[in-house]
Amino acid sequence: MKPYNERFDDFRTKKEIEAHNIIRNLAQINIYINESDLEGLKSYDDLYDYLDEKNLFWVDIIYYHKAIKYLMENDASLTESMEIANNSGYQFTCNLNSELLASLHATEKARENFADMKTEIDYSFALMSK
Repeated sequence: MKPYNERFDDFRTKKEIEAHNIIRNLAQINIYINESDLEGLKSYDDLYDYLDEKNLFWVDIIYYHKAIKYLMENDASLTESMEIANNSGYQFTCNLNSELLASLHATEKARENFADMKTEIDYSFALMSK
């Protein structure tokens, strides 16, 4: 007998299976959407624009101790975080703090992780359109 999660695959359409694959891939980088969110989207770029518009790449790191821990593990020199802040329009004279820098850095990493999935996502969208 097939495992529970595979029992109903015979009754699913290719579109449903590939939509599930996209959703599963996004969940691996802590971005959660529903199958209905994919309606009307036809490519990686469409999905990127949708996620960006809904602000789903944003990673909110709150509390000083969590932000400092994140930065120590991921950008101890703050070089990347400061560059991301500058590119995002923040000025160094404004209220930059560890929470904002950690959140900006983690958000950029989420975008990079999504970009790493481009091939799989494009493949899934191609199969969905058939």
